[in-house]
Amino acid sequence: MGVLRLVHESHDIELIAASVMPDHVHLLFALGSRLGVGQVIGKIKALARLRAKADWHWQDESFERQVRLGDSLEDYAFYIFMNPYRGGLCQLDERWPWWACPQSIDFQFLSHLEGGLPVPEEWIGRSKEIARRIVVRG
Repeated sequence: MGVLRLVHESHDIELIAASVMPDHVHLLFALGSRLGVGQVIGKIKALARLRAKADWHWQDESFERQVRLGDSLEDYAFYIFMNPYRGGLCQLDERWPWWACPQSIDFQFLSHLEGGLPVPEEWIGRSKEIARRIVVRG
């Protein structure tokens, strides 16, 4: 998460939401004025590798979706938030520790979890429906 914070603070992106998974990352961000998408992804990969002092290499490809006028940021953020739950990586009464939403965006779904309430089970199905729509429209 520190790398994402650095790239956000450098104003190369405005990070809206992220879930860091064991083998991939989901990011929702707005580009800054300096770098393109490929350059931002390259910067994130390079910084992460340097910070980890890793001898592994990133895969060459990445997948991106452009949020278009009329698209719901809420749906994209919800999809990203729900990724570890859909994947069975954490229980509904837990919070995925590698979720970030640093902006002051009041996503409606987050308000349903205030006070430590569990993720509703029906959200799994809803997030799968949103995932199909996002992937198909791509």
